[in-house]
Amino acid sequence: YSLPVTPEQPRGGAPVLSLVIPTRNEASNVQPLVDRVTAALGETPFEICFVDDSDDGTADLLLQLSQSNPSIRCLLRHGVDRQGGLSTAVVAGLRLARGRYVCVMDADLQHPPELIPVLLGEAERGADLVVASRYAPGGSHEGLGTPVRRLVSREATFIARMLFKEARQSSDPLSGFFLCRRALIDGIEFRPVGFKILLEFLVCVPGLRVVDVPVTQAARAEGVSKATARQGLLYLRHLRSLFFDVPGSARVWKFGLVGLSGLCVFLPVLAVLCGIVELNPLIAFVPAFGLSAAWNTAMNWRITFGDQRRGGRGPRHYLEFALLSGCVMFGVFAVLIDIG
Repeated sequence: YSLPVTPEQPRGGAPVLSLVIPTRNEASNVQPLVDRVTAALGETPFEICFVDDSDDGTADLLLQLSQSNPSIRCLLRHGVDRQGGLSTAVVAGLRLARGRYVCVMDADLQHPPELIPVLLGEAERGADLVVASRYAPGGSHEGLGTPVRRLVSREATFIARMLFKEARQSSDPLSGFFLCRRALIDGIEFRPVGFKILLEFLVCVPGLRVVDVPVTQAARAEGVSKATARQGLLYLRHLRSLFFDVPGSARVWKFGLVGLSGLCVFLPVLAVLCGIVELNPLIAFVPAFGLSAAWNTAMNWRITFGDQRRGGRGPRHYLEFALLSGCVMFGVFAVLIDIG
């Protein structure tokens, strides 16, 4: 990263709250955003950490603001530092933050700064993660603009909540406006492919106390939306990364996929033993099931329960249930053979 600007630490030590705001060509929105944040937070010690990838005058404006206002810090990125776009910008801002609490939001004024004290209040009352939710009762996503964008947002949210039970802790796991305790960030290896950092928090940090606060997303006042087809592809890549690379995530789906792969072992072996070797189907069932069960066990230990295995625990009674399922399968298979 280049041209980091780090003013003196605010009086009284680190601020209570760090705002992490990525910017790209938001020159017309920066000053109104700073003014509204300052008015909303009042006497609360805060800092604003801008991470800028702009090609207009936003960078110059941020430098001026940081030199005149000790609460504003900025990281201006150039060239290869911008790779990953919004995803790496948010991660860089989180690393820059020093506050006890961290709030991530957009610079386009669609996220109302006046809601920040409400989010902070919930965190100070014990919430680990506070989400400004468009889908909580009283919230609205009308500010997304076109019906197509609203539909895409809802479907993307549905997919995330369907895949990851952790995402169901919030009605809006893809929100770009949330607040959490700074300590939650430590130890998380963020995947720069994903700009939906909130979803990553939910999936990677188990046992969070999550609170939703309804928000009405405003329409963009100035500038151009960053939502593109490329961002949609990045989102799908992010889902894939969270699914396969995070131990313990989407466990039910992984278990089901392993079960289907076991059928791909069981059925061909059964067909060969019955058709080519000409064994009695009931006898052929035993080695076919044994091979598929061994495959399933190895895959489940590696993929589905890898986190538990590394923790020295492993799923309780797995082998007993596998044997029970084999007995049930054999009984059903025998009935099917008997009735032709």
